[in-house]
Amino acid sequence: INKNIFFNFQIKFYQKIDNLLNFQNTIIQFNTDPKKVIIKLMNLFEFNEDITRECWIAFLFHTNSNISKKVIGEFIGGDSNLNNDILIWYLELLNFVDLDLEESFRLFLTTFILPFESQKIERIIKRFSIKFSKDNPLFLNEDLIYSLSFLMMMLHSEWHNQKVTEKMSYSQFYNLAYNLKDSETL
Repeated sequence: INKNIFFNFQIKFYQKIDNLLNFQNTIIQFNTDPKKVIIKLMNLFEFNEDITRECWIAFLFHTNSNISKKVIGEFIGGDSNLNNDILIWYLELLNFVDLDLEESFRLFLTTFILPFESQKIERIIKRFSIKFSKDNPLFLNEDLIYSLSFLMMMLHSEWHNQKVTEKMSYSQFYNLAYNLKDSETL
């Protein structure tokens, strides 16, 4: 994806908006009612083959600091086709080429707050696995990336949750990772 397309589009978009303050208020409203406001945002401009509505919304998620990271996580983890399409574009705007899995996963997770619902987490990590595999085709298969990502998330959660008294050790983590399918590629 050519980032210049986005910036040129954004310039044209802001030139067409009559009231920039109204647009910013709409962005802020997204934090309280994303399902309603997403339609309003998507209908603000005519799109073409270079940029789809979903692509532009993903770009807004990455670039507009008024959008809550928590709401972004909840939204991209949603189960509708729209949520999934925006998640795909959201990941496309990140580059994991030549990064290892841990670096890529950390980079990805700094852009939003992971939702609490397990099905949303699963959808997000599944798409991350696909994107990481696409950017690093010689590294690992998608299923192994998915499993390792969950394993890293478990380790992180255990180490940073004060309620967990017995933390996973390095050897326990290694044994779990080693027992995964295709572990010889680790």
